[in-house]
Parts: sequence; structure tokens; C-alpha cells
Amino acid sequence: MEIKYKRKVINNITTVDEMVQFINKKVIYKNFNGFRHDYTPKIQDKIDSTEYLNYKDIKVFLKDFMGPVSNRSLDFWLCRGFNEEESKEIIHDLQSKSSKCVDYEKRLLPSNKEYWLKKGYSLEESLSKVKERQTTFSLDKCIDKYGYSEGVKIFNQRQEKWLESITKTRISTGGFNQDCRSVEYYQGKYGKDWGNHMLSGNTYTDTNRFVLLDLLKFGDDIESLIGYIKDELEFNSIKDLDFIFKSAVMQEIHNLSYENLKTKILEDIGVVKTKFSNYWFSDGNRYNSNGEYQISKHLKRMGIDFKHDEWYPDGKKYRYDFYLTKYDTYIEYFGLIKNVGYVDNKMLDEYSRKMGDKIVFFKDNGYNVIYDTSVSEIIKKLNKEYENKGK
Repeated sequence: MEIKYKRKVINNITTVDEMVQFINKKVIYKNFNGFRHDYTPKIQDKIDSTEYLNYKDIKVFLKDFMGPVSNRSLDFWLCRGFNEEESKEIIHDLQSKSSKCVDYEKRLLPSNKEYWLKKGYSLEESLSKVKERQTTFSLDKCIDKYGYSEGVKIFNQRQEKWLESITKTRISTGGFNQDCRSVEYYQGKYGKDWGNHMLSGNTYTDTNRFVLLDLLKFGDDIESLIGYIKDELEFNSIKDLDFIFKSAVMQEIHNLSYENLKTKILEDIGVVKTKFSNYWFSDGNRYNSNGEYQISKHLKRMGIDFKHDEWYPDGKKYRYDFYLTKYDTYIEYFGLIKNVGYVDNKMLDEYSRKMGDKIVFFKDNGYNVIYDTSVSEIIKKLNKEYENKGK
């Protein structure tokens, strides 16, 4: 198999050993000792059946044999020629080093005032929002929502589940294996920072790491975890949640593979994949995009009643996205316009034309409409106009 660079042959590889030597010589992969022994025959067959390979395509050529992308995964190192003991030691060292580099100041979640300041709230409003979020799962909240008897019952059940899961949950340092230890073990070994020790590393952004730390408090109670994701996390697409599905810790806690964990969470949230976006089913409504679903969640948080996807009063020419019944205000989210590069130009041109026609329609008819191509901008406009009016 010839290796070409700018159409010139720079090497000729006939065996797996020669491929290993070439990889190390060109430093194509860092920390590479060789391939897994059971992959050798398959790699040899691929070399024998390939006439030539461009230098830039070597990683694509070997992709099926290099394991997962995360260097916190045991299989990542096994696929690079390290034995199991060496792999575990490397992972432990990586986690120990990165756990010392966590920047708590960058934790921009709804439980932080900086999260709300960034959204345009004043300091006083931000502190109020944080206080509200911090009492989300309190006994008072349960009583307000379900009544005294049922609220106390639900709160106690949640507390019992949480305490039980803390003692039963088992976490592995390198994926699924026989060396799993309980949460108590890691609490004893690493103290209150045990979760950060298990999750820290270059694999996660600071924000994602802290989300996972929040999710760990639910233990193996996946229903509460799904409720938290659905009600508390802000995400614009399924990709925003992928770090949860890919987390080896999450997979092991719930004893589910990546695909099964992803399917379970998305089905319970109410997501059906479509060509360009997703349908989201919630409270009897079908939202036609991730953006519509996020807007609906924000309206519910604000305590604003709305209708969704019905005809404007002047006949059946156009349907609105949202209608705020109390304020006689409509919301139009023109999200597809942002899909440049994903949708062909003809479709975008047609969508732009229809968007312009619709804007002319509701302006000519005197409708009060909040509209934008950005979810965040619509939310800012809603906050400015209706904050503290919905409840």
C-alpha cells in the first residue's frame, strides 16, 4: 500500500508492523505503542486490499481500530497498544492532574448569578432567580405544586430514593469492568470533591462537567434525572446533551450503553428526530423544532399561558407559533433561516420569501408579534416585556 503526499509516494507499507513504525515516525498519534492484537488481522487485510492512501486520510483509514475519542476511556489506551494495568494508571494520572484545574468561576448554570446576568437581568433580579432555582426541589415547592399531603409524600419519596441511590450507585474508573466501587468508597478516598475527580478532564468543558456533577446527585434514579434535564437544562439541540449520553459514569450508573441511555432520555423527554431538526412532544403539543420547544419551556417558567400552532384570526392563510392569550401577543420563530450550509439554497430562498410575506401579513393586520430568527433574542424580548407579569 503506497502512502502519498501531494501525489508523491512517500512510503510503501505492506505489514501492520510497518504501519506502526510509520505512525510513530510521523507522530500521527501521540502515546501510541501499537494496535490491539485482535485487530491485527483486520488491519492487515485492509492494507492488502488498498492500493494507495493519501497521507491526510490515514486517521480515517484507521478509525475503526482506534477506539473511542475520549482519553479517559479504558478502550482508548488498549487500542493504542497499552495493557489494562497501564491504561488504568494513565487514566488515573490524567484525572488527578485535571481535577486540580477546575475553574469554578466559569460555572454558568441557572444556579449561578452570572448565568442570569449574562441573559440581561440586573444583579438583584439575578440573585432572586438563583434563590428560586435553589429551592426547586424543596418541600415548600412540592406542597405548592401537589398540595400538602401529596407534596410531603412526593418529597419524602424523592429524598429516600436519593439517599438509597447514594449508597448503591457503583462507578468505574474506566468504563464497565469488575473494579467498580461505590460512591461511598470515592467519598472516603477523595472527600466531597469525589465527583469532580471522576469527571474532570479535557474531555468536558467546565459547564458540562458541572452539569454532570449536578446529575450525579440523582444516583440511579433516571426518572428524576430526566425531569432535571427536561425542566432545568437549557439546550438548543440533541447535540447539546451528547456529553451526558457519552459519559462512561452516567452509562454505568444506569447500566445502559450510549445508544440505550440516549434513547431512554430522548423518548422520555419526547423527541422524534427529523431531517433538519426534531419534533418535541410536551404537554399535548408537538413543537416543530428545538427552538420552539425552548420558547415553550421559557413561557412556562414565566407562568405565561399560551396557545400553539393555530390559525391567525383572519382566516387560514397563516398559522402562528405561539399566542399569549393574556397579552394578545403572538410569537414567530423563524429558525430555519439559520441553517445555511445544512439546507439547500433553493429551500432557504423559498423560506425567506414566505417569512417576508408573513411579516408583511401580521404588520398589515395590526397584530402584536414578537419575532426573530434567534431563540435567545426572543427570550430577551419576552423577559423585557413580561418578566414578573406572568405569575
